[in-house]
Amino acid sequence: MDIDASVIADFRAYYTEFSDTSDWPDATLERHLWDATHETGSSRWGSYSADPAPNFKARGVFAYAAHRAAVARAAQRAMEA
Repeated sequence: MDIDASVIADFRAYYTEFSDTSDWPDATLERHLWDATHETGSSRWGSYSADPAPNFKARGVFAYAAHRAAVARAAQRAMEA
């Protein structure tokens, strides 16, 4: 699965907490979404579809990416404190 602008837009629409592009740059989300696609790579997840609503695969990718992004942000802030 390729992570392109439409996947990032789907992710931002599903998790509006990540809608601020200055706070969450595309490159950052792309990295976490890419990791998520590999963690949800088995056939039981099905194929990605977010039109008209995110399917099981999309929701899994989005949840994993959101978790990784939030944890990475928390770790970064902890190291800066």
